[in-house]
Amino acid sequence: MQMKKSQSFMTLYVSRCLLGDTCRYDGKSKKVDVPDFGPHVRILSACPEVAAGFGTPRPSIEIVQPDSVGKAIPEIWRRESRMDVTPKLRIACRRILEQFGELPPVAFLLKARSPSCGRESVLHDAAGSEIGIAPGELVRQIRLRYPNVPVFTEEEMPELEVWIRARLLEIETSEAQLS
Repeated sequence: MQMKKSQSFMTLYVSRCLLGDTCRYDGKSKKVDVPDFGPHVRILSACPEVAAGFGTPRPSIEIVQPDSVGKAIPEIWRRESRMDVTPKLRIACRRILEQFGELPPVAFLLKARSPSCGRESVLHDAAGSEIGIAPGELVRQIRLRYPNVPVFTEEEMPELEVWIRARLLEIETSEAQLS
């Protein structure tokens, strides 16, 4: 990834709960220590569930593969009421990604196992039984829109740090060659 000379930073997208915001369904956070990468890396964050208007705290949601014929993409339902909240969450995720336009983040750091942000989350059937694994809605949309941008979880902080530092080294090398 090479940066244009007019662009002095890279963007790292981080789930809001990982930055310490109390935006999870239970009203808590899952704060992690995100390294300070310096002035060339800016952090943007959001919570898809809050952006969808679900509130905090809120009823928990889960990824569901309904029995309906022709439903290839799983839906998002409220766990207790079995209410389908897929449209609101899909719109919120799409809006989050639209803010990047043609210049995607260098990477995403998302909450593991979250039904909205998890790379590998539990997939349920219509009755609520676990039947497999599926990506959260934001990850599903990231893979469609930015297939070459890596998605890390808080469990992969060392790998994320190596990835970002390598991109920063590429920038330094590129700027040195331009000088």
